[in-house]
Amino acid sequence: PVYEVAFQSPLKGEISAIQLTALTHETFSDPRKLSRSSNGNFVLTDFIAGVVESSSGESRPVEIASASASFEQSGYPILAAIDDKPESGWAVSGGKDLDDAVTATFFLSEPVLLGETESLKLRLAHESRFGKHNMGRFKVAVSNSAGSTSPATPEISEAVRKVLEIS
Repeated sequence: PVYEVAFQSPLKGEISAIQLTALTHETFSDPRKLSRSSNGNFVLTDFIAGVVESSSGESRPVEIASASASFEQSGYPILAAIDDKPESGWAVSGGKDLDDAVTATFFLSEPVLLGETESLKLRLAHESRFGKHNMGRFKVAVSNSAGSTSPATPEISEAVRKVLEIS
């Protein structure tokens, strides 16, 4: 499955990073898991960002320079979600309790400034050989903090951190 979402940013100014958090949900076969698969794992094979103009539908790609994740399954690193190879992807099983949310942060090559009629569009592809290994529930946050263009120096604003907290 492929999920596509588009939204206008609540931030004023440039966007320099996108944070994706996989969440549990009570409607899953096991409500403590992160996906629709029986074991709770997912494989995100592609994470693609773009900007779309609302009235014309015209879009432009947003280049992602790098990424980091709170957890990576061995052999399935977060960078595999941005490598343009459909046979690879980011997964989160393998020794981790899958009843905890996991987060990936994607750092843009250049900050993006959305116009008044523009939206950020994300494409999350789950096209691995594991057909049901797709995120069941997720949330997205963006950051415009200076310096958040490298995983070595992520600076997510306090407002974004509060949005990402899970009770």
